[in-house]
Amino acid sequence: DPPRFKVHVWAEGSPQTVTSSRFADASQPAVSGDGSVLAFSAVPTHSVDLEAFLSGADGGAVSRLTSTGDGLSSGSVAISADGGRVLVIT
Repeated sequence: DPPRFKVHVWAEGSPQTVTSSRFADASQPAVSGDGSVLAFSAVPTHSVDLEAFLSGADGGAVSRLTSTGDGLSSGSVAISADGGRVLVIT
C-alpha cells in the first residue's frame, strides 16, 4: 500500500489539516496573498497522474483543477494574491 499524504497549514502555531489522506504524493503548494486559498499538485491514491487541486486554507472542500489524463508535467501551480486565479503548467 503506497504512503498517504495530507496537506496541512500552520497558523498561529497550530496545524490545520486541509485534506484527507487520499493522496499518494503531494507537493508544490501555493497560498493566496490573503492566506484563504491553497493550490497544490498531488497524485490521488490509486492513480499515477499528477493533478492540480484547490482548497480553502481552513480545510474546506478540495476541488480538482485538472482531470486524469491531462497530467501535470512539472507539478507547478501558482495562485493570484486574491485566490481568484490559478496558473497550472501542464
